[in-house]
Amino acid sequence: MKLLITLLFLTAAFRLSAQDTLRSQGYTVVWDTLRMKEKPEWKRHFDEANVSSGTFVLFDQQRSKYFVYNRQRMVNRYLPASTFKIPHSLIALETGVVKSTGEKMKWDGFDKGNANWNMDQTMKSAFMYSTVWYYQECAKKIGFKKMQEYIDLISYGNKNLHGGIDNFWLKGKLRISAKEQVDLLKKLQTDNLAFKPEVMKAVKEIMIEEENKVYILRAKTGWAEQDGKHIGWYVGYVEKPKKGKDAQSDFWYFALNIDMDPNHPEMRKQIARRILSEVKAI
Repeated sequence: MKLLITLLFLTAAFRLSAQDTLRSQGYTVVWDTLRMKEKPEWKRHFDEANVSSGTFVLFDQQRSKYFVYNRQRMVNRYLPASTFKIPHSLIALETGVVKSTGEKMKWDGFDKGNANWNMDQTMKSAFMYSTVWYYQECAKKIGFKKMQEYIDLISYGNKNLHGGIDNFWLKGKLRISAKEQVDLLKKLQTDNLAFKPEVMKAVKEIMIEEENKVYILRAKTGWAEQDGKHIGWYVGYVEKPKKGKDAQSDFWYFALNIDMDPNHPEMRKQIARRILSEVKAI
């Protein structure tokens, strides 16, 4: 009995010694070294892209482990910008504001400053082109009360929708961390969110950015101005399907967040793809 108690005590002590707590803006993450590993060597990818500050969070489902560059920034919350189109699409479809990802919404004829936006849009095209006006119209139709209800249900970031129903994710008070982005994607992929299965399936389909014989990449970029800086996002996940009757796919979930040079937004994807290639996800 004494030996058992001693072993339990030592196990508990080891677990505690393997943990510390990261905090930022009221958000807390327990850093568990058994399930989380820092990757300082990934700094070279940021340096090569002339990115002075950023984070990359990767969850390897096969190893059930997070790999992180810049763990403090991992928990810092930022405006989600166009990455919010992922939950926004789910909410619009779930509430019936949009009947299907192929349903057209009429362009009002006014120049939106982007040739891809100056046309009628479906959810699929609006997601691909990051069409701001389309999602602003969706938000107005959803309404503040229903939007808040779903944001609370999925516990999205700080859940603060102040800043206007058609602007809260672009210039308002809504904030989310890279860690939270990854965890949301994990729930989406496993159909573990408060939406109908067919709704989640539809959104996963419009998220597909690249598909080949080896992998499927689902992702979304984002770009916001916050505290005098340009904040760049690239979030998503890679699926590698396996052959065989009972074979299951391999998955890697990721979120990149950087202080971005507005003249080089392409760096978001370049950094992420270099890391994903390094870990053999793509």
